[in-house]
Amino acid sequence: TGGTVGLNGGVTGGSKSLTISATTVNLGDGTGTDDLTGLSTLEVTGATTIKAATINTTTTQDYNSAVTLGADVALTGSTVTFDGTVNGTGDGTEGLGITGKAVFGSTVGASKALEYLTVSGTSSLGGDVTTSNVGSGSGNQSYGGAVTLTANTLLTGTGGTVGLNGGVTGGSKSLTISATTVNLGDGTGTDDLTGLSTMEVTGATTMKA
Repeated sequence: TGGTVGLNGGVTGGSKSLTISATTVNLGDGTGTDDLTGLSTLEVTGATTIKAATINTTTTQDYNSAVTLGADVALTGSTVTFDGTVNGTGDGTEGLGITGKAVFGSTVGASKALEYLTVSGTSSLGGDVTTSNVGSGSGNQSYGGAVTLTANTLLTGTGGTVGLNGGVTGGSKSLTISATTVNLGDGTGTDDLTGLSTMEVTGATTMKA
């Protein structure tokens, strides 16, 4: 309580759960092997910096506070939930890849844009998502499953591609997309965009929905 929990050398979970609560949490220090693997669940409360390249759980990951990415990070879990904001340390310098479902309760990349965001499963978006190629990355956003909006949402992919490959359930919210290239649907499965109040798209657009 009131301190910092730093896991600088990684974690081998042994199919156990890990819960962390502190003012500040550091997952990895960016040197050597500092992956968190083999966990059943992970729950983190406290301002969190992730420098571990890989965090794997067999079920859920929950980040209850603001998250800063200090490296390109790959998260694997049944559902990965961010209750707070997600940002990089610089514009377009860190990316986030999620294998599984994703729930974003707030903005992503609002203060420091991510270099990329990919989600293999369904996504729930509770705020704007910003990616950029001004650093080392692509500026791409790729949503493999259905996207549900829980707030009016702006997807900005500066210099990159925004791909909505599994459709959108709008929930009477607005959707604005700005990117070099926009792909609405991938022509496979259900990829309709429905229930939006308004939609505005800027960028060369391919529609397969």
